[in-house]
Amino acid sequence: MKKRGRPKGIKNFNRRDVELSPYMTVLQEKIREVKSLISDSCVPKYFLFDGELGNNFALQMVRQVNLHLICKLRYNSQLYLPWQGEYSGRGRKRIYGERLLPQKISNEYRVHETCEDGVLTYIERVSFFKKMI
Repeated sequence: MKKRGRPKGIKNFNRRDVELSPYMTVLQEKIREVKSLISDSCVPKYFLFDGELGNNFALQMVRQVNLHLICKLRYNSQLYLPWQGEYSGRGRKRIYGERLLPQKISNEYRVHETCEDGVLTYIERVSFFKKMI
């Protein structure tokens, strides 16, 4: 008779040990080729990826070639700041805090500000959680 509930150890696995799809493997090889071709002139740090492919498999594929992943968010993503309050003593600890609206990010997260040719650019560093509806 099968036991009820979640099988033991199913939640606790290393998310970095992923088996890449054939598409991801080919893409990873192409990234390595491009990095080796341009290594004389510059050393890239970031890889820009489409939002549809911004998942854990893509992240691990990019991290295996020592790059950081930048991808756009999907239209239905919601961003939340981490919970800052006290634990109530009952139930699961909260992880989602206040909803983060990109148009209303506070100045406390601003790291750098530049103005070139009349274009004002802000660089902001925020830790957040993503939830898709």
